[in-house]
Formats: sequence, structure tokens, C-alpha cells
Amino acid sequence: MDIMNTDEFQTHLTSIMETLAKTAVVEISKLFEENASALRLEITRFTSENESLKKKCNFLENELQSARKSAGKVNGTEAPSSHSGPTDTGHRPAIDNVFGKEWCMNLWRHEESNAGEQEDTHLDSAVIIGEVGLT
Repeated sequence: MDIMNTDEFQTHLTSIMETLAKTAVVEISKLFEENASALRLEITRFTSENESLKKKCNFLENELQSARKSAGKVNGTEAPSSHSGPTDTGHRPAIDNVFGKEWCMNLWRHEESNAGEQEDTHLDSAVIIGEVGLT
């Protein structure tokens, strides 16, 4: 092999490598765009679901307040406004001490392993709810 053939070989090889690199970048970009658009769609769906749940929660809180007021009027006493719910004070209950804690994760594991034992699950849930008030 002479030097001329070696130079041509290297030039041709470099050209092929550049073409492969460009093609790979294009394909990777396509994959990224497809996955990104799927993630955007999922985020939009979750955001919509969250908004719907917020509206439903607010509606149910308002119904609860109305029911408490109605129950107070039926009993002949006016329900105190300080007990009508978290929306009166603008304060929402903190859930920072609930999710992600070990006892919370154990609750899910326990319920999955004992799905057939409903009585035990209800008893454990009541115990866990009691623990939430203690923290």
C-alpha cells in the first residue's frame, strides 16, 4: 500500500464516520423529541387531573360546611365557625409528616401483603390514623 492509498482510505473513513455520527445525532434527537412530547402530554394530563381534584375537594369542603351548619340549625344550635373546616382560616393540613415516612410505606406494604384480610387492614389503618395525630 502506498501513501496515496492510505490518505484516501483515511479521508474516506473520516467521511463515513462523520456521516454515521450525524445520523446517530438525528436519530437520538428524534427519540428525545418523542419521549419529551409523551412526557409533556402526561404532565398536562396530571395537571388537569390535579385541578379537577382540587375543584372537587373545594366543592366537598363547601358541602361539608353547609352540612355542619344545617346540622347545627336542626339541633337548635349554630355550628361554631372555627370548626367549620380548613378553608375558613386559609390553612391546609400539613402532609409533610405523612408521605414518605417509614410507617406510611409499611402501611402500603402491609395492605398489599394482606389484601384478603380486610379486618386487619381496617384495624391497622385506624392505628395509623391515630399515630398521625400524635406526630
